[in-house]
Amino acid sequence: MSSPPVGGAEWTDTNETVRDLHRALITSEPSPEDGPGEATAGVGSSQSEPVLPTMEAPRIKEPGGFRRDFLRRRAEAEGEPVNVVWLGSLVEEMSTEGGMLNRLLSYSQFPYGYMFDDDGNRIRGAERQVKADATNSQIALAIFKAFVAEGIMFLPGAVRNAGSWMSVGVMLFVAWCSKEGIYLLLECHTVCPGTLGDIAQEAAGTPGRMAVEVSLVLSQFAICCAMLIFTLQASEAALMQEGMDSHTYRLRCVLLCLLVLVPLCWVRNLKKLAVSNLLANLFVVIGVGISVYYFVAQIAEAGVPDSVQPARPETLAIYLGTTCYIFEGIPLVLPIYESMANKQDFPRVFNWVFWVGVVMLETFYGLVGYLAFGDDINPVSILSIPMTSFTKTIMVVFSVAVVLSFPMMFVPATRIIESLVWTGNNADDASMLRMTHVPPEQVALRRKWGKNTMRMFLTALLCAVSLYGADMVSEFVALSGSICCVPLAFIYPAYFNLRMVAKTPAKKLGCVLLMTGGITLVPLTFYQVITNKSG
Repeated sequence: MSSPPVGGAEWTDTNETVRDLHRALITSEPSPEDGPGEATAGVGSSQSEPVLPTMEAPRIKEPGGFRRDFLRRRAEAEGEPVNVVWLGSLVEEMSTEGGMLNRLLSYSQFPYGYMFDDDGNRIRGAERQVKADATNSQIALAIFKAFVAEGIMFLPGAVRNAGSWMSVGVMLFVAWCSKEGIYLLLECHTVCPGTLGDIAQEAAGTPGRMAVEVSLVLSQFAICCAMLIFTLQASEAALMQEGMDSHTYRLRCVLLCLLVLVPLCWVRNLKKLAVSNLLANLFVVIGVGISVYYFVAQIAEAGVPDSVQPARPETLAIYLGTTCYIFEGIPLVLPIYESMANKQDFPRVFNWVFWVGVVMLETFYGLVGYLAFGDDINPVSILSIPMTSFTKTIMVVFSVAVVLSFPMMFVPATRIIESLVWTGNNADDASMLRMTHVPPEQVALRRKWGKNTMRMFLTALLCAVSLYGADMVSEFVALSGSICCVPLAFIYPAYFNLRMVAKTPAKKLGCVLLMTGGITLVPLTFYQVITNKSG
């Protein structure tokens, strides 16, 4: 048999099976003489036999398509049930509306359940619809992604402020308090389904809603600043030329980030940035793995430094603030819970992932990093490892991924601000300005560029704060955790549960203790940051 010509040239061979296979793979068009899905004649076959239904051609061309099609056909021939996994591809699973990629993106887009359309208008009440179809494995991955982010890189430097063994006990205690705060919030959600703002409105009226939204915006912006600080530190270690002043390099780097971030923060559809966000999380895991390898090697080679202390109560509050910041995934728990199909399984799935996958990992990482370098540990722990070509490349790629993920934290917070500044929507503005004879498209354009201008100034402000905070990383992260994250993690859930759910004296006492501890931690951390520089 002769070789086929390139492209769509005519076949000289009369083998219809090969002809149809070639047509299906190259053009995905059905044969004109065959009906949809109709079989073609096989080699040496006197009867029609299914070889390649044209409806399967696009799936055949996908990665792994031939293998999945073979397994499906064999199962059908043997009378066995067809595994649903064989009917789709990994790319399809990740990118479809209910796939993991878009599902993880939706959690980051809508912290605490707040939902917005692509124009930035808030979706409220009955219009706010959540699909509860996520499997247990999808929920487990989402919980892990929510709690393991760039903040873990600050942990070994923070352990220095608590001491080796005291840090372990404090980490477990803060993790338990965070878990209790999450469960208190979910109990309120069963009474008042909706966003955290809706729960606050039910429990404390409009002042409660405003307090929640201010805290949510501040916590998201604090995370944005920490991401930029990490980028400045990592890129400085990998790229700064010898002889260049550190402040000069950081200023240039901030200006470059600003040029990149301003147009990215104008993006309305965050799905365009989903891949970069997942890459940033992937590089977090890679960075943790590389760091642990070098930490263990350092301990094996040089032992534990003499500067390692078991306890340091004089700067303990700084470590407490940092651990509260580390559990930055709390805003995503509410939308994750709402999307779960089997909500009765949530406590079991959450406890396994939270305690085994998150708390144990973060406790071990912080402890082993401090035991490896003692007081010489860099506040951004990955910068303590030897600078080789490989590690420098990892840091540069990591920094780029973090910068591209910046809008995932920035845009949800700005949308809350925009919903307060621009209370109506484009249609409302058009009706109000109809008497001025302004065309509706100009009204929408003015609204859009008003939001763009505000986002530009907010981005510049966060870059300026990051440039200042880069000289005091540990203190900045601790203050961010105590001032911005503690209210959302401890104070608000306890207060709302006390007002809406708690009935027994024991439950009320627990809410009061959690709320009191959170209120006390804020000024204590601020005091220790001011009076005790951790270096």
